[in-house]
Amino acid sequence: MTDYVETRSGRPSRYAEYAQRGRRGYEIEHIWADHPERHADEFTHASEFQEYRNRIGGLLLLPKSFNASYGDLPYAEKREHYAAQNLLARAFTSWRTITIRVSSGSSPTAIASSRAL
Repeated sequence: MTDYVETRSGRPSRYAEYAQRGRRGYEIEHIWADHPERHADEFTHASEFQEYRNRIGGLLLLPKSFNASYGDLPYAEKREHYAAQNLLARAFTSWRTITIRVSSGSSPTAIASSRAL
């Protein structure tokens, strides 16, 4: 998806770079670190947090070295570092907060709140 966004935006393909394995490779980054306790006011159970954390809207393709350096920080602290990674990651820098609303029915709905910086 990262390469698709970039090529559809008129940028050259970086697919070969993104698909590279090894130390200089890329990996999937969860924008929310695996700390459900940080989001206790948004989710009633840790399993609910995990469900939202693993959805495609909460994942980015980033260099392994970046993920190792910033992966455990809260979203608000690592967000600013996304801008230099790729076009899709840059979009996350304009989101101040991520607001989660869970419906009272059996199928919860997540809504991302995007306010420009």
